Amino acid sequence: MKRLSLLALAFYPLVSISQDAGMPSMEAPAEMQSMAYLVGKWKGKMTMQMMGDTELEASMTTEMVLGGRYVRSMHAYTFPGMGELTGMHIRTYDAATKTWRSWWFDSTSPVAMVMTGNTDGKTMVSVSSPTEMPGMGTIVMRETFTKVSDTEITTKLEMKEGDGWSPAFTISYTKQ
Repeated sequence: MKRLSLLALAFYPLVSISQDAGMPSMEAPAEMQSMAYLVGKWKGKMTMQMMGDTELEASMTTEMVLGGRYVRSMHAYTFPGMGELTGMHIRTYDAATKTWRSWWFDSTSPVAMVMTGNTDGKTMVSVSSPTEMPGMGTIVMRETFTKVSDTEITTKLEMKEGDGWSPAFTISYTKQ
């Protein structure tokens, strides 16, 4: 108990100094509350335009993590004859740049896709930085994420091709 008290006393000046020195708040940005409706389990259908409109089952489980500073979605898609692809999407609001930042990790690549974007409150559009993807080379992706209601969302992913965008897939999710 004595060690814990000493540790608390040791860190108190740091907290006090950081607040006085204009350090960033330890609180999650208020904008994160706009993602709270995503918390829970979702089921959906994915249509893979880049694979001849192949339809897949999709699921997503979302939670607020790290004190509400991030929203983390765990995804699973079943590909006929190929098995399950799993992914993790982490999103946060960067108050300093007034943009949304996200990272996509999946079971097919050792590289995270990094995206930045903005929202009008209903639709968020994010564009990735150039990312090396196994078997695809360097790609740039655009995600359009739309809140249809508190229990329905859609996601459209497109790949940059020249000066335009080519559809990769769309997903319609319903909250369970």
